[in-house]
Amino acid sequence: MDRAHITAGTLLAFLRFTAFFAISPFPGQIAPYSVRVILSAGLAWAFGSGIAALPVGGSLWGAILTEVFLGLAMGFLLLVVFQAFVGAGEAAGTHMSAASAGFTDPNEISQLTVMGKTFSYLALGIFALTDGPAMMCAMLQQSLTSVPPGTFSHSPDTLSIVTAGGGELFRVAVHVAAPIIASVFSAHLVLMVLTRAIPNFNVFIEGPALTVATGSFGLWASAHTFAPMVEEQFSLRFNNIARWLFM
Repeated sequence: MDRAHITAGTLLAFLRFTAFFAISPFPGQIAPYSVRVILSAGLAWAFGSGIAALPVGGSLWGAILTEVFLGLAMGFLLLVVFQAFVGAGEAAGTHMSAASAGFTDPNEISQLTVMGKTFSYLALGIFALTDGPAMMCAMLQQSLTSVPPGTFSHSPDTLSIVTAGGGELFRVAVHVAAPIIASVFSAHLVLMVLTRAIPNFNVFIEGPALTVATGSFGLWASAHTFAPMVEEQFSLRFNNIARWLFM
């Protein structure tokens, strides 16, 4: 196939990739829309040799809606894993008494806390520096091979996908936030002992400083586990997306 010749299948693949990158955690909402559109166009052109033509007599509008649905579904299933780390940061920040330290991000709908944003940047940075982008491109190419543009006829089990994805989100969030929550809980126990032993001890002044310090120490102590966790979870999710949507 001559890649200089753009077919209807290539354009439909471009729509699938554009919908995917619209909500995908990488390159993320901080990337301009023009960058995501250019990235989608480049991948559609690069993978053009494996794209089949539209079925004879197929509906063009139906094919367009199908490609947009597939792209959004893949992007959302990938975003769920990323949001697990954000939720872990929000839970850790709440126990550290840092939930009130928030700011408004114009790229987000709701207000974010410092810890939630920290965890999100950690997960995004580790994903970008490991094999995450390569696995993501391999998944997109596999989606075109397994389901050529305009030929999607598989009916995925939505209930099992939501159940498995939600359970995995909760498990990952607990696994990531557990060291920090445990260290902050230990600090609370120390504060309880100090308030009983020292009547003049002001827990409202010294307490937040101690919880923030112990939470920061828990984050530092558990940071070395983030890289294998991020790589493992995103690799598992890529395999699940292929199994749920294309098989």
